[in-house]
Amino acid sequence: RVDSVLRTIFDNNVMAFGGGKLGAVNGMTRTGQLEIVSMQSEEIWTGVTHGLASTMMMEVRTHDMHRALFAIKTFLFP
Repeated sequence: RVDSVLRTIFDNNVMAFGGGKLGAVNGMTRTGQLEIVSMQSEEIWTGVTHGLASTMMMEVRTHDMHRALFAIKTFLFP
């Protein structure tokens, strides 16, 4: 179950936003559209990306973990 949730978050909030080059966006709808109800939904959160990556590391999803961390690193420090 955890693996399925991590895959869904990674696919929808990391890879579907900015081509996977920005990190995890805070809000996406079930249809894969950016949630625009609040300003925070459209933001990339560094802490959320790192939290997601640490959970991926615990669940041995190291490839996705590295992709998410690399995305946020290169976005913040081009």
